[in-house]
Amino acid sequence: MYKSRRTRDCHVSLGNPWQVAALFLVFFGPSVHILGAQATSKESPSQQIQELTDSMARTQAQLEQSQRQLDEMRKQLAALQRQMARDQSTPAVSASSVPTPAPSSTTQSVSAATTAIEGLRERQAMQESQIATHEQTKVESESKYPVKVTGLLLLNGFVNTRAVDVAATPTLALPGPGSTGASVRQTVLGFDARGPHLFGARSYADLRVDFDGNPEPSNTDTSYSGYYGHSTLLRLRTAHAALQWEHTEAYFSLDHPIFSPDMPTSLVAVAVPALAWSGNLWTWNPQLGVTHDLGFAGSRDLRLQAALIEVGDAPLSQGATASGTTTGTPPNTAEQSRWPGVEARVALLGRR
Repeated sequence: MYKSRRTRDCHVSLGNPWQVAALFLVFFGPSVHILGAQATSKESPSQQIQELTDSMARTQAQLEQSQRQLDEMRKQLAALQRQMARDQSTPAVSASSVPTPAPSSTTQSVSAATTAIEGLRERQAMQESQIATHEQTKVESESKYPVKVTGLLLLNGFVNTRAVDVAATPTLALPGPGSTGASVRQTVLGFDARGPHLFGARSYADLRVDFDGNPEPSNTDTSYSGYYGHSTLLRLRTAHAALQWEHTEAYFSLDHPIFSPDMPTSLVAVAVPALAWSGNLWTWNPQLGVTHDLGFAGSRDLRLQAALIEVGDAPLSQGATASGTTTGTPPNTAEQSRWPGVEARVALLGRR
């Protein structure tokens, strides 16, 4: 009896369709969900690949379209340039001979091409201006190193109540009547040049000349004694050539001595500095020397200088040869001694 009742209960419970569906969901629902998720996860990479392929295709199409537009703009720009060249070369071309552009939907491209042409014109004008500025007449050395020309055109008037050694630039008073006049002999012409780097130093040189030389004495009374006669007016003033390192300089110069670096300046006395031979230890002498700066306390430097110098004579020194006859360029006292002079200087430079 127990067995038959159990069989009957199972039969009744399975006979209800809703109960069968509920049992199916309970036992097989999670399995169906897992299988569906696995199927979805298996299909996701292929979908992603397809989406990437479609995106690349769209990008490629856009690039091709952009390239076609650029090619069209280049063609239009070339056509406009050819038309402009024809208009400039043949200004009398009739309007009928000019081809009329066909209407199209590329108005925006034409506008962009016109804007590009205007930009090219502006850049070309700017470059032409810069080239014209660069190609101005300049001084050029044979070695292609930079050379700069400087100068001072100076006109001086003078009134001397008594006789002097040189009327325009007097340094000594002499017995005799005075003089009045004007002169441009203190005009200065200069050249500055930069050279190559040697031994780790930069090289430079400069030269200054004026027109205060001594005119040659005339042997005849009929020769013209003005500025356009046979006179040696050009005179060498100063010259420098040096190798300059960061703290050291080796140089050759024709300039004032290193132990008297300062002197008064005046436009009245350019050919011969003011107070020359009257307290101003001035003379332009050949020198060969070295300058070195040493770091000192704080921002100060200690400058050491030493040089060999050919000491010049004072004005109106009498030079004579061994035979007793004067020459145009007699040797000075230092040259007759056959030994160069030696000079040195120690200076404390101010704050930079």
